Amino acid sequence: MKKNIIITLSIMFLILSSLEFTDKFNYRLLTEAFRENSGAAESLPAEIISLNALITKEKLQKFNLAGILNEDALFHQRAVEYTYPARLDLNAKDTFVIKGTPVDNGCKLINHQDNVEHYVCEQLR
Repeated sequence: MKKNIIITLSIMFLILSSLEFTDKFNYRLLTEAFRENSGAAESLPAEIISLNALITKEKLQKFNLAGILNEDALFHQRAVEYTYPARLDLNAKDTFVIKGTPVDNGCKLINHQDNVEHYVCEQLR
């Protein structure tokens, strides 16, 4: 039994040490795998990271997306997943768009970060 454990650990060590020599291996991702937001910059679009930062800063529980953030399936899915526990709600007044996206006249710019803008829209679409 002890021999099997030593062999298994040796094989795992060899595999992990050989990964270090590949082009795309990032040792930091492995060591920080269980920390909050670990690997977000490497795996998510910058707009989603900015969206989450704005939602967290404003302590929102519900939000809405407009423009490409809502229309593009990748942005939409990643926004819903990464901003949890905040919930996507089509009736929420807090609306997020990519900079330059036209918004309704009833919307007021509250904040922005990088390429994402936060509006409060009194009249729902």
